[in-house]
Amino acid sequence: QFTHCDAWEMCNIVTYRFVNSKQQIKHVAEQAERRDAIIVYTIVDAVNKQFLEEEASKRNVSLVDLYGPLISTFETAFGTKVAGRPGRKQPVDESYMDLMDCIEFTRRMDDGINPREWGEADLIIVGPSRAGKTPLSFYLGLRGFKVANYPIVIGEDPPPELFEWPEKVIALTIQPERLSFIRQQRMRQFGRSESTYSDINEVRQEINEIERFYKRNPRWFVVDTTNSGLEETAGEIFRHMDMQSGKDNIMPAQMRGFI
Repeated sequence: QFTHCDAWEMCNIVTYRFVNSKQQIKHVAEQAERRDAIIVYTIVDAVNKQFLEEEASKRNVSLVDLYGPLISTFETAFGTKVAGRPGRKQPVDESYMDLMDCIEFTRRMDDGINPREWGEADLIIVGPSRAGKTPLSFYLGLRGFKVANYPIVIGEDPPPELFEWPEKVIALTIQPERLSFIRQQRMRQFGRSESTYSDINEVRQEINEIERFYKRNPRWFVVDTTNSGLEETAGEIFRHMDMQSGKDNIMPAQMRGFI
């Protein structure tokens, strides 16, 4: 929200993890004072939290409790105080194992592998090469969805399983200029010269044919990834699933323990 601001471009964010002693807190406060910085924190231990507030006040350092207001609201809603135990670990329970199953399933279904198992998938992502299928699949897998993905290749017939669950299919498209640039960068990483794979005219033709293919499958949900990161693309998919199911929230059961 501050990319229009010159000062934001000069801003340097420093992250301190696992700060759990007064010595560490004092060091952070000293660094913030020296750099005229703002401290944003998520300390849950009451003693350390108070010590940080004292150190920041003593040095006239701005302090932001990121989760404090939210936790206070929860305390009021639940009628109890927060436990205040730092370092709580995710239990290896049924929900955790379900999440691991989603990640493993997504790994096994990458790049069009094992189409006979696509019936088990929550989502099937298709699109041209380098449109973002694999990273998006794993992003969704880490959030509790079983995801398969398949690369659309002009002149190659997709497996018949792709057409059995149209309500699961997420079809990615992308502007040819952007896709050509991504492919060029990818080829340079491998020390390869440019070819028809990244040629802009070839890419335009490829995208045109792919989009015509999508139109022949109107129940597929098409998402343009040209100017979208993983979070934005996933958000579009979640909204689509909300509308498709008629529910307010499509969060899978295995994610409930990760809020």
